[in-house]
Amino acid sequence: MGEGVRLIISAMKFSNLRSFITFALAWALLLPVSLTADSVSKLRLERSTDMQVWQVVPMTPDMLDANGEIILENLSPQQFFRMAVQVLQLPTFVSQPISNTAIEEEDSTTLTVNATGEGLSYQWYSGQSGDTTQPIDGATSSSYVTGALTEDATYWVRVTNAAGIKDSGSLAVTINRLPTITTQPVSQIIASGGTATLSVEASGTAPFTYQWYRGNVGVTSAPVGTNSASFTTPTLTVTTRYWVKVSNVSGEAQSVLSTITIGVAPSINTQPASTSINSGSTATLSVVANGTAPLSYQWYQGSVGTTTTPVGASSASFTTPALTATTTYWVRVSNGAGGVNSALATVTVTAVTTPTGFALIPAGAFTMGDAVDGNKSADAPTHTVNVSAFYMAKNLVTKSDWDTVRTWAISNGYSDLAAGAGKASNHPVQTISWFQMVKWCNARSQKEGLTPVYYTNDAQTTVYKTGDVNVTNAQVKWDANGYRLPTEAEWEKAARGGLSGKRFPWGDTISHSQANYYASSYSYDLSGAVNIYHPTYATGSTPYTSPVGSFAANGFGLYDMAGNVWQCCWDWYGTYDTGTPTDPRGVSSGSDRVRRGGAWDTSPIWCNVAFRHYFSSPSYESVYFGFRVARSSVP
Repeated sequence: MGEGVRLIISAMKFSNLRSFITFALAWALLLPVSLTADSVSKLRLERSTDMQVWQVVPMTPDMLDANGEIILENLSPQQFFRMAVQVLQLPTFVSQPISNTAIEEEDSTTLTVNATGEGLSYQWYSGQSGDTTQPIDGATSSSYVTGALTEDATYWVRVTNAAGIKDSGSLAVTINRLPTITTQPVSQIIASGGTATLSVEASGTAPFTYQWYRGNVGVTSAPVGTNSASFTTPTLTVTTRYWVKVSNVSGEAQSVLSTITIGVAPSINTQPASTSINSGSTATLSVVANGTAPLSYQWYQGSVGTTTTPVGASSASFTTPALTATTTYWVRVSNGAGGVNSALATVTVTAVTTPTGFALIPAGAFTMGDAVDGNKSADAPTHTVNVSAFYMAKNLVTKSDWDTVRTWAISNGYSDLAAGAGKASNHPVQTISWFQMVKWCNARSQKEGLTPVYYTNDAQTTVYKTGDVNVTNAQVKWDANGYRLPTEAEWEKAARGGLSGKRFPWGDTISHSQANYYASSYSYDLSGAVNIYHPTYATGSTPYTSPVGSFAANGFGLYDMAGNVWQCCWDWYGTYDTGTPTDPRGVSSGSDRVRRGGAWDTSPIWCNVAFRHYFSSPSYESVYFGFRVARSSVP
């Protein structure tokens, strides 16, 4: 910066008056300068009596009049004044902060900038240059001392004066970190005369150097390989150990020991066996092999050697999905020394005729629980359940069904089987207890020449026929071909009809065209009325049941899975097993049995396929309770 413009002002004194001198500004250029519209300048007033020695006259606000002219008081006759104009320059960096500074963890560093210009001020920031969202408190000088750093950081500085601002570049401060081995070299099995490639991955401050060694960790007498993260062994005929040291400027890290074992290729002792299953069922295949462990297994569908359809996990056994057609499988067993293919296993699928009046519910997993509303903590938790294939009756047991079996049962040892009730012969039977339902299932099984399901002893030799007996899981012949109550999991899978995450067997809304229930003010109730029973069936006296099969079936061909009468299940009412159970049958004991599906007098919330409720006790009878039967999927 330099003085380029001078203003010389002459002074005159007025007598007999308080002296004021008003100066009209007259400018004279002593040195040429380049002034532009956006130049920034400083002015100062100077005084002299001989035009040789000049003194600065302090400027105060009262020296300016309303027109902006300078007024000076009490001047001597011979005084000279001038205005000095100083053009200011933007800050200029002589040197930027040194970038890519590396320090040790928890050390600090000093950042410095060298700039020229008049009236400079400084502000340091964290982040990339130009990002002013992270100013550093108190960092307002040309140097800034960071605190102890544990993470890499970036800084920059803004230098300002009256002429403007200048931003420095970004300064990266990196932490020198010891190497950390994130991926260790893996032990391997190879055939005699083969080679193995070992590799390691490390984190920390690059660059790294690598030194591989033969022998135990820490023994450095046998260095091998080059400076690389991977190392290929020479051909080996005996088991050999290796490890690697990874180094950087901060230190070093040693890997774990990697053992290259000269192994025996696998051989198969027991081949997977061909088997036969019913349509809709699964089969479990297994193989027994020997050889140097660990062995890996990969199952395939198709002919031996055809690898286009891999199935199953790496296990010596594999459970097929539910099959409806004959399918072939094989497995390859491998280790680092080689591999061997098994023989072909054929799973022959036998078509099974679905019993009249039943639907086959296929085997497989489904999501059980309320994924939509979470109305109650008891039914809200969603979880995966695996269910074997079974048959579910398409319709509720009618009063006619009940009477037919009861007539036979009374003559065949079921002396106390209740009469039950029903609004008509084709309406669901009701006013029967859970005990009566279970005994009726056994009676129907024996009447049709099937094996009963329920017994009163663990040996399953005494058929349950009379009295109120809390039959246990151990007293149920689950693989029998007779009639039984569905488990709670079976009931919900069947009710969903193949859909997932829906409120009802057909979707998320409900109306009187789809079920017999009590209309309410839920947003998903589209019946068009509030607080009324089904208008078609609310006739005469209660119960307002409807003939079975009066509404459309769900995706599995089942009717009345929502509304009409509550449907009783096998399980005691208790806490869900929210793991991934297979064919769960509920808790082992309790005071109440599960009921599902809602009834003619319940609002839509009770008709949700995930909603759980219970009997007051297994002996309780009500006009709201009925049931449907199931059968295990056996010939």
